[in-house]
Amino acid sequence: MFCRVTNLSHKLHKIKVVMNAEQLLMTGCCIISSIGNMVVVEGGPKSIKKYKRLMLHRIKWNDIDDDGNNGDDGGDDGEEHDDDDDDDDDDDEERKMDVQPAAAAEEPEPAADPSAASAASALSAPSQPAAPKGPNECVIVWEGVLKQQHFKRFTQHEFATDTLIREFVRKFRIEPYWEACKNYVSGSF
Repeated sequence: MFCRVTNLSHKLHKIKVVMNAEQLLMTGCCIISSIGNMVVVEGGPKSIKKYKRLMLHRIKWNDIDDDGNNGDDGGDDGEEHDDDDDDDDDDDEERKMDVQPAAAAEEPEPAADPSAASAASALSAPSQPAAPKGPNECVIVWEGVLKQQHFKRFTQHEFATDTLIREFVRKFRIEPYWEACKNYVSGSF
């Protein structure tokens, strides 16, 4: 099975895609780029069925807010909460304050030589590809039985150019998958 995802730049979506494939003992790859995003998985019928349900129904592709939350309350499990307690608000503010300096510490320091910085950025793959406009969705491009297995484990790769993607898919003999995914128009099959 291989599917196309409009935007896989959010960290939470990447984690769900990779971790669930590994937990279901599937093989394949996740290709992330500004050109397009493709997830290829190979496995038994039961794990394919579970993974397909995850990709199409369980992951809420559009429910990511600016804070990186998945759009839900994050813990409302039916328990009653005391609204008169103001201490919870202070704890939330302290947690936010703790997170901000850590994120700032992870940013790389600017290089003294501008040419070295541009060379380093040209060699590294983009950490977050440009988000395409429109709704974020996952569509199954193809699902079926293969004669032979193409992968030994599930991996995730980020690419900057189409040339790098083509080299990678050629290595695993899945060029037709990439072409079909890249040229896929919703509702065409």
